Amino acid sequence: MSATLVDLQDLAEAIKSVSGIPGRVNGPRVGVKQDFYGHGMWGHCGPDDIISAYVDGAPFADWLNWKPELWERDFAKILANVGPDEDVPGSGVHTSGVLADECDTCESVKWGKCEIDTVKALICRCGEEISTYNLNYGYCEQQPIFRVDGTPIGNNAEWQAALAAQVLGMDLEEQLIYGNRVNVNELDGVQRLVRTGYSDCRSGLACAQADSLVVDWQFDGLAGTCNGHGDIIHKITDILRRFKLRAKPRNINTADVVIMLPSFMRDFLVDYWAAFGTFLVVGAIQVDATEVFRRRERFISGGANGDGWIPVDGQAISFLVNDYLPMGQCITECASGGFSTDIYVLTRRLGNMEVLYGTYQNFAATIGPALASRFGGDQFRVSDAGKFLRYQMLRHEICFNTCVSMRPGLHISAPFVQARIHDICASAQFLPISKSPDNYYWPAQIHSVPVTTDLPCYS
Repeated sequence: MSATLVDLQDLAEAIKSVSGIPGRVNGPRVGVKQDFYGHGMWGHCGPDDIISAYVDGAPFADWLNWKPELWERDFAKILANVGPDEDVPGSGVHTSGVLADECDTCESVKWGKCEIDTVKALICRCGEEISTYNLNYGYCEQQPIFRVDGTPIGNNAEWQAALAAQVLGMDLEEQLIYGNRVNVNELDGVQRLVRTGYSDCRSGLACAQADSLVVDWQFDGLAGTCNGHGDIIHKITDILRRFKLRAKPRNINTADVVIMLPSFMRDFLVDYWAAFGTFLVVGAIQVDATEVFRRRERFISGGANGDGWIPVDGQAISFLVNDYLPMGQCITECASGGFSTDIYVLTRRLGNMEVLYGTYQNFAATIGPALASRFGGDQFRVSDAGKFLRYQMLRHEICFNTCVSMRPGLHISAPFVQARIHDICASAQFLPISKSPDNYYWPAQIHSVPVTTDLPCYS
């Protein structure tokens, strides 16, 4: 009997379930990144997955699970505290649960909640204008352009759609990090969500129990000799220990925790951790050069995302390399050189409950049927399980743009198991390479000045 599509998908899911689990500290296995059907963002496994076939992924979007939704705002309720009532409201003196007499009335309890709301962004990109005369012209076979699965793109319209989708993926990753709801049609990214100062969105009352761990590293190096924090090893270790404490009675699976940081900081942190990774009761001791090299070779690769890992309290914590994160120069009292960035420690699940995940307006269930009935399926098309709306914008009788839009959101319901260490410095042999177009270290920013105006393309 031949295998059906369902059988093959079940087999693929089974393979992923046994391949994506980090192993022991003495050598975690290289995980398999999940595609959309494993709840990741980008996937190209079905005939309807048009846009995902063009986008080579965005690290944070890929790591998050994604859920379709039908509404613009999203709410999460946190039980902030439960305890004894006060003798006098506001006094801070709490009642006792011990009865002075068998016939006395039991004292009451009080509890507090914190409700957080998140909003969705609206992002859209169009390819360059296309003339119908050039619609099906192929491209030079000596310079082919490929989809993610390796098959070539052969016409102008599809190529422009691919460009639009690639930049839409960049927009999404930037929103997930830097988005600010104060700006029109933006979501709140982790720079806004991983913070202190949370309050109930309905009453406005402070909700300190929801606050994230935020550390200002003050542009110091990993040793933390100037800012007073001490070395980065103790700080990350204490962050993860605090997460476990706050998560009780739920457990945190280390497969659902990542350290998100740029590639240059990952390399430097691995070197530092390899040299100072053996703990005594009162601190760290340096190990010999051979052991440092051996550890570095183990830490730099593997992990759940293939970006490396470090051991913390006997468990492997995976890196998530993300070069969209901020990058700058370190010229301060604490650091006379090198480059600065942020490090995030993120948790996406407590026990079986997802607490950090992506959402998107399901176009297939909302506007898709109305658009198809009014304009037809050729001009407007919903794809990739409702995530994207692809349409053609007419500019002239024979000219048009191919456009792609999405309405994403970022849900958080446990900010207290998220952390951010900002403005931390490390040296590097070369300039870092950013994937953010707004960053100075984006290659197009560095190399945008032409050497000459007379460079022939062909000889």
